[in-house]
Amino acid sequence: PNLSSDITIFRLNFADDDSKGYTLSASGAAALTLLSTNSTPAASLAFRSENTNGTNTVTADLKLGGGAGTTQYFYQVGIGTMQLDGDISESGASTVLSLGGGANAVYKISGNNTFSGGVVIPTSTLKVNINSATAFGTGALTINSSGGDVFDNVSGSPLTLANALNLDSGTTAFFFTGTSDLTFSGVVTFNGCNHAIRVNGGTLTFSGAVGEDASPRSLIK
Repeated sequence: PNLSSDITIFRLNFADDDSKGYTLSASGAAALTLLSTNSTPAASLAFRSENTNGTNTVTADLKLGGGAGTTQYFYQVGIGTMQLDGDISESGASTVLSLGGGANAVYKISGNNTFSGGVVIPTSTLKVNINSATAFGTGALTINSSGGDVFDNVSGSPLTLANALNLDSGTTAFFFTGTSDLTFSGVVTFNGCNHAIRVNGGTLTFSGAVGEDASPRSLIK
């Protein structure tokens, strides 16, 4: 489908019945505003993709419309791919975007994203392909999973993310596969336990201050 004008809906769902994946596009500056702040049941999330065939692509701009200080939930069923190419903004300050998914689900995030509440990764074994220096908006990236998430810079050139990085997960915080180099220039904080970061290619740089919520915390790399 193609948006010809701005539309506001409660939630968006891609059903599991398209063999090539879905595409949601827009004409001009038309944007889709999503209102749901529900974390359960699954069918009521702001954006849920049940389709695992092909790539589910949103080139239209999205607006997080849940209101100031809320969290809105996106979910991609396991082994499927959700590609967010449009710009993501917010209607109220400090809206948080939670990116969840089943085992080995993939997100590819592009766009000039300006939402300010940050991104939370609550699910293990996601793959997050970063295609923009503003992929995570202007807030912190918080990893809350028990480990095994894979991050990659797929933009084709080195990227620097200004986001703070909070590692709240288990011992294995995340893997970096490094198609291109990636730098976090914001503050990095180790929370809750010791953490491991495994770099399987390229260079991952923390150029900002690195801290901990309690002493001592250790980093294994």
